[in-house]
Amino acid sequence: MTRAVVFTLASLVAAVPTTAQTSVEFQIGAVGSGALAEDSIVNPITVGPAPGLGLTLGVMTEFDGPFHAGARVGWAHSNVQRRELDTEVTILPLSVWTGVLAVGIRIMGMVRAEARFGVIKYAPGGETDGTLFQDASPLTATAGLGARVDRRMSPNWTIGLHAAID
Repeated sequence: MTRAVVFTLASLVAAVPTTAQTSVEFQIGAVGSGALAEDSIVNPITVGPAPGLGLTLGVMTEFDGPFHAGARVGWAHSNVQRRELDTEVTILPLSVWTGVLAVGIRIMGMVRAEARFGVIKYAPGGETDGTLFQDASPLTATAGLGARVDRRMSPNWTIGLHAAID
């Protein structure tokens, strides 16, 4: 399970048709994840990415009424760490690529909710022998929910907060 919190810096309005408004989004923020592996035979041990930097580029179309749809491509980077008792050891760097399609509804004012469907690909860096990624990482399907709060700063710029769990 991947958990993400992404802060939207700005959305630039690219086109304004009569029935829909399309915006290009750039998001920068922090991404965290649940454990990739856990064991507790002798001592509890977990292996998973540390919180890291996340960047996303996407488009969103607002339709007449409260609905919107969008597509996003994201990249996040952190280090895979082994946590055992009171120690953390870095195993290898890890990049994560995601592709997401989202459909949503405006709940009230600036608040929106969305359903998200996509894929995730882990791309480890460095030596992968003996790690979870020794046989590479396939594309894995994801599904989740997101919420966002947007505030229009001018006719062409929006700033907001976007949080999602996949």
